[in-house]
Amino acid sequence: MVRYPSLYQINTRVWLRELSDRLGRAATLADIPDDFLDQVAALGFDYVWFLGLWQTGQAGREVSLSHHEWLQEFQATLPGFTEADISGSPFAVTGYTLHQDFGAEADLVSLKKRLQKRKLKLLVDFVPNHTAPDHPWVKQHPEFYIQGSEADLEREPHNYRRVETPGGSLILAYGRDPYFAGWPDTLQLNYGNPELQRAMMGELERIAGQCDGVRCDMAMLVLPEIFERTWGRRADLFWPKAIESVRRQHLGFVFMAEVYWDLESRMLEQGFDWAYDKRLYDRLVHDNAESVRAHLTAGLDYQDRLVRFIENHDEPRAAALTRRMKAASVTGPLDGPSAGTPLSVAQATSEEGLTPSGPTTMSPPTFLVPAVTSTRYTPGGASRPSSRRMSHSTRLTPASPRAVIVRTGRLAASLIATWSVDAAFSHTCSSARPRGG
Repeated sequence: MVRYPSLYQINTRVWLRELSDRLGRAATLADIPDDFLDQVAALGFDYVWFLGLWQTGQAGREVSLSHHEWLQEFQATLPGFTEADISGSPFAVTGYTLHQDFGAEADLVSLKKRLQKRKLKLLVDFVPNHTAPDHPWVKQHPEFYIQGSEADLEREPHNYRRVETPGGSLILAYGRDPYFAGWPDTLQLNYGNPELQRAMMGELERIAGQCDGVRCDMAMLVLPEIFERTWGRRADLFWPKAIESVRRQHLGFVFMAEVYWDLESRMLEQGFDWAYDKRLYDRLVHDNAESVRAHLTAGLDYQDRLVRFIENHDEPRAAALTRRMKAASVTGPLDGPSAGTPLSVAQATSEEGLTPSGPTTMSPPTFLVPAVTSTRYTPGGASRPSSRRMSHSTRLTPASPRAVIVRTGRLAASLIATWSVDAAFSHTCSSARPRGG
């Protein structure tokens, strides 16, 4: 495994819509040009994360269309917004099969082979905490979900809903974290049920046969202590068993945890290869250079396993943030543990992708960081993503044509690159609901 890999994130639905507009017909994974994949490989990336590949249902879209405050945000962010732009959240999954809009299963198999030919690896999503309200399990296995009472529904209508099943009417919980109201386009899985855990391990094993790794959405929510804090129910450990089971069948398969609340070490202990470093992102956006430098003094055995980014589908584009911030720098050789350099993430959606437009190295080694407090800072800023409200859209929103991508490397240096981004707002189609990850 490459010590310091780079990951290229593609918002699949937005990107294929843009490609469809060029082709004059619906585009699928089979239409992704080989020369685009060649370009990604030539830029030195190791993984390509196709966000939102899996099948979703109508129920999630209907939730997106029914929330007035969400629609207001869509309209404010996406000029010319119409209901036709709403696709629903890609994290409200009805099944881990390729979305029917993106082609046939054979197209996904072919895409993985085309990536492998270029020494690129395919990363996809796994959503452990919840499913869509119209997932088949709701009717076939309602015991897989957290069930509530009429009193729960009356007391917390923002966390529960009534669902009709073949066995009668049930009160089921929305997926959520312990600090915020539920996500109404999801239903919460019950990790206190061993059968549910076995079923989710089966889902993971099937996914692993189609890709090289998974990015696990809000992975910490199924930790026993977090699950019990949220739901008052005990649960056995899930991740060590699931990860071991997958790796017995798929050597070299990688696990990346989306994680907050300073639980990065806990997730790495569970067997994850990498964990989000949201704390560094928040320091970059909201704190000063001294804070960033202090963050980089952690041991390399820890830092080597952190995923660092200055933008993704949950956060504003870096170019938009830097308009409000002055640049600060931590200069000089970053000796020893100060130079920990993990997986770094770049994102784009356009067919052309990213093209270098400036120097990619600096000497002496320099790590550029934003240094002033942003007015966007919300309570618990380090605890969760800034927003995911715009992920239900199928279109791009306007933004600066440039974004800063930080790619870090060896002990004593960090690589800085400025890239042209032709379709500049890639995170708009990821998941529009106000959710934690």
